[in-house]
Amino acid sequence: MRKVPISVLIPTRNEEANIEKCLHSLDWAEDVWVVDSHSSDRTAELARARGAHVVPFAWDGRGPRKKNWALAHLPFRHPWLLLLDADEEVTPELREEITRLLARGPDCAGYLIRYHYEFLGQRLRHGDPLWKMALVEHRRARFEHIRVPEVNRYDVELHEWLCVDGPVGRLRAPLLHRDAEDLRHFFDRHNTYSDWEALLRTRYARRDRSGEVRPRLWGTPVERRRWLKRLFLAAPGRPLLYFFYSYWLRGGFLDGRAGFHYNALKAFYWYQVRLKEYEIRLRDRSAAQRQNPGLDEPSSAAMPGVGDCAARDRQLQFYREAVDAEEEITRPRGYPRAVRYLLEFKLRRGLDLLWKTASADGFASETVLVVCCGSGMESEFLARRGFQVTGLDISSEAIARAHERCRRYGFSCTLLVGDAEQLPFPDASFDFVFVHDGLHHLSDAYRGVREMLRVARRAVVIAEPADAALTRLAVRLGISGEYEEAGNFVYRLDPDRLAQIFAAAGVQRWAMRRDLVYYQPWTFRFYRWFDSTPMFRLFQIAFLAGNVLFGRWGNSLKAVAWKPELAASNPDSPAAELAAEPEASSARRYALAARQGRPG
Repeated sequence: MRKVPISVLIPTRNEEANIEKCLHSLDWAEDVWVVDSHSSDRTAELARARGAHVVPFAWDGRGPRKKNWALAHLPFRHPWLLLLDADEEVTPELREEITRLLARGPDCAGYLIRYHYEFLGQRLRHGDPLWKMALVEHRRARFEHIRVPEVNRYDVELHEWLCVDGPVGRLRAPLLHRDAEDLRHFFDRHNTYSDWEALLRTRYARRDRSGEVRPRLWGTPVERRRWLKRLFLAAPGRPLLYFFYSYWLRGGFLDGRAGFHYNALKAFYWYQVRLKEYEIRLRDRSAAQRQNPGLDEPSSAAMPGVGDCAARDRQLQFYREAVDAEEEITRPRGYPRAVRYLLEFKLRRGLDLLWKTASADGFASETVLVVCCGSGMESEFLARRGFQVTGLDISSEAIARAHERCRRYGFSCTLLVGDAEQLPFPDASFDFVFVHDGLHHLSDAYRGVREMLRVARRAVVIAEPADAALTRLAVRLGISGEYEEAGNFVYRLDPDRLAQIFAAAGVQRWAMRRDLVYYQPWTFRFYRWFDSTPMFRLFQIAFLAGNVLFGRWGNSLKAVAWKPELAASNPDSPAAELAAEPEASSARRYALAARQGRPG
């Protein structure tokens, strides 16, 4: 048989029952590598007898695991690599398709291959389609990294996706997944998988995801599959939904008795995941209450993947290397008209809530500190309304871009490098302290709030993402993310928790309101539709109407905490009415402030 110029990688451990039939299906491949984790059976011996290169592997618990190690270190003879598990076989149809593809020259960096599952002696050809990234140009491929200790204790990547730098295609012919082990092995394996799924969605839901595939509906095929999985996991009744989809809609019933049993077991698998999620939440809640009686919610610094110096350094490096300097200096100029409107709406609403009866001129000569000022967009907004602005950011690169904004657009403000969690100012240094979409970058967002309250003389203004029902739904659907591209956790403020912070700091008067405001870079292409004046007017009407109806549950929180001097100086302000009800609950204060904080 003529050999095909392709390399093959097979990770193994105690696969004596499977390795021979796998290698037999690869007689046509020139370069076959088996990376073995010191099997106690005859796996390595059988692989050598079949002509494969056998490489022993021992994971040190810290470095790359088996597949990523092999991609980085093995001297593959050919640029194209087929990755298989020992219980998988290449069908004749797939061999022919790969041969033709390599002969004409691939036009993608990787190819998804569907595999058929053999179950109870029957090959399943219908039901939920199973795909894996199996054929790649190995120099452009690495497995994602999921930072979860319980998952990382294994020396091989199992459910992590193989990511490629370039376009992704699909092959028509299937792999065959045929495990020689019995059903006990099937149950044990899926019991382990369900442990992982439950941990990822509960204890480590707020992990650092910077090394993982991003769920994006309009992304690569791999990103789209991750988005669809997140959508499925957010749905109620997952087991019944899966069985209905796979067995009835995707034709699983055409596989007969084996198809029914397989789909029933997969539906039960999702029931296991749901039940284990519930158990983990109960255990974690009980443990937290035993260790910290009266604790309602852990601080952001105590959450997995949040609050460490490495995370902050990753953000600074990402901002310096990956964020376009010109866009940062000029934004929101160049943004779609609707996005510019939404940005100004958010900033203006914070000022409206601060002092609803005052005009912009009423703030002339007041000093304001802008925390997490970035490239100075908020500083420019406030400086043009008469404030004496000081901007502070932990990134020296951001401050340099803010200086360039000041020079280019002709406004004045003082700019400093500093930490928002340890503001380098004495108490009551500024009339107002302002933040917009900055606290969620901190290791502890509420510590940043406390520092703002400390250095403010008159009031604090906060415009940040809210921990809202609609936001949580958007995260579960993959529309919004829990982590940004820089790897930082997006900490969304809880109004009740924020009220507790205000009260603990000695503030007796505050007001809050929420709005429904959503824009992400991927949405800009749609917002461009509203650049013309007639379409923009239509957008304004629709947005304002939607905000009236749904804003109270919205994702954008505006909060103002008045120091006693400011509240007393304006008896008609929302703070004054709140002061008239000193015994009001936080919920009552929130509702009253939201009602009275609307612009006149």
